[in-house]
Amino acid sequence: MKKALILFAVCICIAASALSDTMAVYTKTLPAVTVTVTAKYYDISKYPYWSFLKELFKEYKKGDIVQYNGKLYQRKDSGFFNHLAPDLNKSWVKI
Repeated sequence: MKKALILFAVCICIAASALSDTMAVYTKTLPAVTVTVTAKYYDISKYPYWSFLKELFKEYKKGDIVQYNGKLYQRKDSGFFNHLAPDLNKSWVKI
């Protein structure tokens, strides 16, 4: 029984070694992947501050960009107004 267990362990080790060697060859032959990242630059001083009164009177439209607490937010819809600041309001998305 002990010999069979040792033989089984040796077979497992050989199989694992062979598998790791084939995986190493496979990963070495993968093509290189290049990624280009382009960042959009926003000049924050060009955008108006968020206004509670404009939010209250529903003057913001879809796509409007405002600044609030040093961050830019864009209006994603114009149908839902809940008078919360952009960082708490689901109608505004941080950009």
